[in-house]
Amino acid sequence: SNSSNITSIQLASIGLSGSLSSSLGALADLYSLDVSGNTLSGSLPAALGSLSLLLRLKLSNSPFTGTIPSEWGQLTSLDLMLVNDNRLTGSIPPDFGSMAQLSYLNLNTNYLSGPIPEELFALTRLRTLYLYSNSLTGSLPSSLAAWGLMELLSFNDNLFTGPMPSSIGDMTFLRNLHLNRCLYEGTFPSSLFSLTLMQHLHLAQNSFSGRIPEAIGSLERLLSLYVKANSLSGPIPATIGRLHVLTELVMNENLISGTIPSDVGALPLMVYMYMDDNRLSGSVPSSMGQLSLLQYASLEANMLTGSIPSVLGNLTFLSYLFVGDNCLSGTIPPQMGSMGKLLLLYLDYNRLTGSIPPELGAPTNLVMLAYADLSTNYLTGAVQMISLPSLNFLDLSSNELMGTVPFNISDSIGSLNLGYNELTGSIPAAFGYAAELHALTVSNTAMSE
Repeated sequence: SNSSNITSIQLASIGLSGSLSSSLGALADLYSLDVSGNTLSGSLPAALGSLSLLLRLKLSNSPFTGTIPSEWGQLTSLDLMLVNDNRLTGSIPPDFGSMAQLSYLNLNTNYLSGPIPEELFALTRLRTLYLYSNSLTGSLPSSLAAWGLMELLSFNDNLFTGPMPSSIGDMTFLRNLHLNRCLYEGTFPSSLFSLTLMQHLHLAQNSFSGRIPEAIGSLERLLSLYVKANSLSGPIPATIGRLHVLTELVMNENLISGTIPSDVGALPLMVYMYMDDNRLSGSVPSSMGQLSLLQYASLEANMLTGSIPSVLGNLTFLSYLFVGDNCLSGTIPPQMGSMGKLLLLYLDYNRLTGSIPPELGAPTNLVMLAYADLSTNYLTGAVQMISLPSLNFLDLSSNELMGTVPFNISDSIGSLNLGYNELTGSIPAAFGYAAELHALTVSNTAMSE
């Protein structure tokens, strides 16, 4: 009997099931409704559009189906709407353009289709918009300029097409732009690099082309840059060294050429660096040894030459190092034995010579190394590394290693490839007691059983 006095319903994640009752639309004083994280199903009641005082609506993470009611456009006081992670279909109602107070809208991870309605650009108070993981179509219109207060725009995993409009530069408060895995194309508009508050710029897995401009250096607050799997070309601009707080640089799977600028050494907070599968040439800059926080470095599948800088041994936090499939020469620096947190090491398909440094094989050094591929080089000398305590996979094939194989094999090793070397002697009997060893290759050697 006192239901008309109810102002707030907070029933998130308590195991509710069934459907959402239309009678909620009679709660005229309701300003907050949260039933997210339950197993409520069925359609969303259009009657909620009668809640003229409603400020916050949270219906996420449930298996709601059907379309979003156009009647919800009458919620002119609404500030926040979360209807994400459901099974909703249909289009975004144009009526949403009437929700003049809306600042936060999350519709991600549904089955929504169609374009962003032009009416949505009337929401000039909108600061956060999540539309990712739907099947939305159309392009980014010049109307983006109307969202002048927008701070976060996430359109990942949709079917959006066309170029990025120059009006993107009018969203001067934008800090997060996520357009990964869509069908965008064309070059980056120069106005994009006037957004000096930008922290996360994610444009990966589209069809963007052209160069990364020198103006990238103006985004000095940038924390992460994702441009992988596009058709970008030209060199990496030296101005990238101005991004002093950058922690993630992901530009692999493009057509980027030229050398890796030594300016990357001026990125002291760098943690993830992916430049693989490009057309990079020249040497690995020794300045990379200054990236003391680096954990992931992938430079494989390029045309890099020269030697591996010994200063990479300073990267004591490095977990993953991929420099395979290049034209690197010279010897493996013994300083790499200092990489105590290294998990994966790929030096395969290069032109490395000399012996494998004993520092890499000492069981007290690379104690966490699980996967190592040094195959298809010109390495000589003795077999090393097979006694490393965490080693699961080791490929030393297609080199010029010689002598007999050590008997002290790691208990953890599952796959060992020594084929296509100049090894002699017999397979050590201790190998038969290696409980995890399931693949041993010694083909095209002079070894015997």
